[in-house]
Formats: sequence, structure tokens, C-alpha cells
Amino acid sequence: MLTYGFYNSKDHDRLYDAIQISSIFDGIIRDGVFMSIGSHLQVTANNRMTITVGTGRTWFDHSWTLNDSPLLLMIPPSEIIMKRIDAIVLEVNGNTRINDIKVVKGTPSTTNPQRPVMVNTENVHQYPLAFINVGENVTEIRQANITNMVGTSSTPFVTGILETINIDSLVAQWGAQWTDWSAGVVKEYTEWTKELHDILDGEVASNLAVRILGLEKESTGQNTEIVQINQDIQNIQNTALTQNQAIVNHETRLGDVETTQTYQGLLITNHGNTLSTHSTQINNLETSVSGLTTALNALDNSVVKSTNIRNIVFVSSLPADAASHPDTLYLIPE
Repeated sequence: MLTYGFYNSKDHDRLYDAIQISSIFDGIIRDGVFMSIGSHLQVTANNRMTITVGTGRTWFDHSWTLNDSPLLLMIPPSEIIMKRIDAIVLEVNGNTRINDIKVVKGTPSTTNPQRPVMVNTENVHQYPLAFINVGENVTEIRQANITNMVGTSSTPFVTGILETINIDSLVAQWGAQWTDWSAGVVKEYTEWTKELHDILDGEVASNLAVRILGLEKESTGQNTEIVQINQDIQNIQNTALTQNQAIVNHETRLGDVETTQTYQGLLITNHGNTLSTHSTQINNLETSVSGLTTALNALDNSVVKSTNIRNIVFVSSLPADAASHPDTLYLIPE
């Protein structure tokens, strides 16, 4: 479609929208952040979990955005055990007709967090001003955690015919990261050289020998402690086995005692039954003896009265001389 402009309107026959007016800059300036205005929206650490977006002006999607004072933004609280990467973005929203600078929270991850994906639809576009590494359980954002994106291909600087590109605003980011890294390296190197100096100070061979002997003694002592601990564990195990065996023996003895008591109870019962039987037999015997005595007395009286018998004798068989004792009565039981 062919468009053109601008002409004065007659009876409202020439009406132009914002896109048509803004299109006059097409081919003259490109979308991006104006490097020469303010601090070109540089993102810096502030206090605790806050960051500051510097002043600046942008031109994106045929619309301009001006931030004429530092903008304070709050980063969402960190995760307890996961990391994430948040984004500070300039959002140009043709649907709401609002341009805004805001925080886009990233997806937490325990291993490799990724940068949020920028919205890029027909009417809504997001341009990253910075990415912020939010560690696990942190309470402060440091400059080393911030990666500024202004001046990169995703959020370029606006360049004009006579303008040049300046990357001084990125030096602070690189400098902070270099300072943190170099400080850690220097600390490790200093500690290592001090330890090495202490070892090599004076007679090198002597110091090394002393150090080696010290390590050997320390190792020997630790081995002795390990052996002693193993011996203690073995003693405890042996004691436990002995106690278990004693418990088993005690339970066995208790079983034997219960068996003995049961057997003794049976014996007492049997003895009682035997005594009762013997008592009955004695009573029966006494009754028999009493009857026999009565019978013998009656027999004695009868025999004495009818004969000259003076003695009565119980024998198993008749004596050979029985005939020579006419006054004796021999009784042979059946």
C-alpha cells in the first residue's frame, strides 16, 4: 500500500496516526537506546534486593520512552535451594499503548537456570536491559550479579550519522566481575605461598622431614584410634552375645524349674494316692485280723473244751514230729 505525507488537512481529509508520524525517522535512526542521553538505562545494584535503572531515552517500534530519573525496582525474594535468572526489560505494548520498565522473574533451577524468554508478538515486544543472577537463599544483589544488555544486539544503542559507540557503561560490570574473581584467586595464592614459605623456611630438607614425620605420626595415631574403635565395637558385640546367651540360659533354667515343680506336684499327688491306698489296706487288714482273732478265740474255746489241746500253731506244712505233740493244734492256711 502506498502512503505519503504530510499535507495540511481540508475538512479533515488528511488524518495521520502515530505510526505514520513516527515513520519519518525510519532510515535515519535505528531502534535502540540513545547512548548520548542520560546514563542510557544502565542497571546498577542498590540496596539488598533492589536495583536502579538509570536515566535514558529509547526508540522502539515507532515509539519513544523517556526515563528522566533513576527508577528503583525490587527483585523478588530468592529461592531457598534453587537459583534463577531474572530480567529487567523495556516492554512496548501496542495493545495497552503503554511502555514500561519492569522485572520478569526467571524459572528456578537447582543446576542450570536459564534466562527468561522475551515476549515478541505482533503488538508486544520486550527488550532486555539487564539479566540478574539470583543465587539460592541470598538477601542482596551485587553488581557482579548483573549483566547489562544495553549495547548488545538484543538491545542496541541508537546510532546516528555522526555518532560513535561507547562501551564505558559496561566497564563497571566487567570490572566488578574481575574484582570478585581476582580477589578469590589472590586469596588462594596468598594462603598457598604462606604455607609453602612456612614449610621451606630454614633448612628445606629438615623442615620437609619434620613435616613428613608429623604426618606419619598423625596417620599412625589415627590408625591406632581406628583399631581401638574396632576393638571396642567387637567387645560390645561379644558382651551383647554373652548377655543374650545368659538370657537364653536363664529362660532354660526357668523352664526346667517349672518342669520340676510340675513333676514334684505329680509325685506329691501320687504319694497322696499311695498313702490313701495304704490306709485303706491297713484298715482292711485290721478288720481281717480282728475277725481272725475272734474266730481263733471261738475255735480255741471250742477245741479246749472238747480236747486236751493247749497250743495252736500256724505252719506252712505239718511238722514231722506233730504226732509227738498231742496237745498242739497245727493250722495250715490255704
